[in-house]
Amino acid sequence: MGDGQVKFQLVSEPEVNFAHVEPQFRRINTEDPDLNINLPVYSIHGNHDDPSGLKYLSELDLLHTYGLINYFGKANDIENIDIYPLLFTKGTTKLALYGLGSIRDERLHRAYLNNRVQMKRPSEATDEWFNLFVLHQNRPAHRGSHNYIPESFLDSFLDLVVWGHEHDPIPEPEHNKERGFEVLQPGSSVATSMSDGEGKQKFCYVVKVCGRRYRVEPIALRTVRPFVIEEIDLKQAGFTKTEANTDTIRLEVETFLAGRMERIIRRVEETKGPHQPKQPLVRLRVDFGDIEPLNPILFGQKFFGRVANPKDIILPLKRKAEKAQMNGHGGVSNGVSKEIKPLIELDTATIEDVLVKYFDDKSDSGLMVFNSKFLTEALRKFVNNEDREAILDAYEYQKAQALQYLSLAEMSGDPGEELLNSLRTFRSENEKYMSDFVNDFEDWRSKGAGKKKGAAASRAAPKAAAPIIQVDESDEEMPPANGTANGRGRGAATTRARGGRARGARSLLTDSLLEFRLAWSLA
Repeated sequence: MGDGQVKFQLVSEPEVNFAHVEPQFRRINTEDPDLNINLPVYSIHGNHDDPSGLKYLSELDLLHTYGLINYFGKANDIENIDIYPLLFTKGTTKLALYGLGSIRDERLHRAYLNNRVQMKRPSEATDEWFNLFVLHQNRPAHRGSHNYIPESFLDSFLDLVVWGHEHDPIPEPEHNKERGFEVLQPGSSVATSMSDGEGKQKFCYVVKVCGRRYRVEPIALRTVRPFVIEEIDLKQAGFTKTEANTDTIRLEVETFLAGRMERIIRRVEETKGPHQPKQPLVRLRVDFGDIEPLNPILFGQKFFGRVANPKDIILPLKRKAEKAQMNGHGGVSNGVSKEIKPLIELDTATIEDVLVKYFDDKSDSGLMVFNSKFLTEALRKFVNNEDREAILDAYEYQKAQALQYLSLAEMSGDPGEELLNSLRTFRSENEKYMSDFVNDFEDWRSKGAGKKKGAAASRAAPKAAAPIIQVDESDEEMPPANGTANGRGRGAATTRARGGRARGARSLLTDSLLEFRLAWSLA
């Protein structure tokens, strides 16, 4: 805020650019008569402050309402995304600023494939505008072929794309030969994890535009905490465990690593700037080989008060040896060492990764109904968005889906075995169409259905034959399955059995076993 003059003008319609907020707040703060703004801030949301909840709000909605920032790029309809630019003019220069806040990558990827993302261009002097697009998505492929946005999806009329979310800074714009625009990846402004990319110099940027020409000026940040990461192979450093040194080798390794730490701290003290924090972040990625790893906490006590992370300086690594296996010609491949892997992936692993790996390792005895990827999506919302209802809603939603699927499944033979087979089929179909399943879950929650226990409207599992089991849903509403009628309330169940089996016993078995499996899965 200040009394300075803003020298550029917004010429587009604020009612269109800020249609996601209440009508009285559809304006930029520089036009608010009660505020003096001389450096307006325009912002999209990222993946840690994306809209959620019944009213689909972000923290940035509040900041915009207070007049502190100008929040744009929010897509209220994520099935049909229209991106209207903010149009600014200053002298003869015309800037069209497009923005798209973070959307789950798989969903946005699908929207692009289905041509449901449209960028609206100015109707007047279309070719005179400098077109700048800011977005916050995965740029390289992450954990799946659809979990990122390829640059080829973006419109070719763009001049510059500012790509957020990626933490590695690339201070020089990269030219995309296929589409003709350039991409600037600013990177994060502080180290948010102790990985290789975070150890690079951090920048902020000034983009100067004149007509259709522009220049990017990276400005190195001088107040970022120093961060040093080194990888050490003890075998290459001359440490090998033998019978003669079994009792002393760990002490020798500890002395060696302490000496390495002293040199790192001394080097940081000699090179750090006057405004940088005194204590650096230091990570030693150590391949101990056959030597027992040191205790990171005990080792870090030596440097308490001298580094910012004394408890996790050391990250033990190990080499994964390939097991001898038959090759395609009937021979046996030799065991060779593969890339070094952390004993615990603390640098990049998230709690979601840990959960998926845990249940994948227990594929035979793990979750019967719940899908681990679906559970981690709910957990992500719980952690990142402080969405306290996410996990409970996910439980109720998938429970209702499973009951609806079982009510339509045709069973014969042993009821217990048939029930388990149907649950396996249900889970398999969910895994196959997980992206659609998660999208439908989000739609269901956005309509407020999650507030009513068991209420769901979804893309249920594949259509089954005529139901031979009618599940008593009590007071819970059940989701329709592929256009079938809504679930019935208490007392509306019909009776139909095959082979003389009574409906009541069959329903009781279904309800009891399913509830047990779900409760056990969440324990």
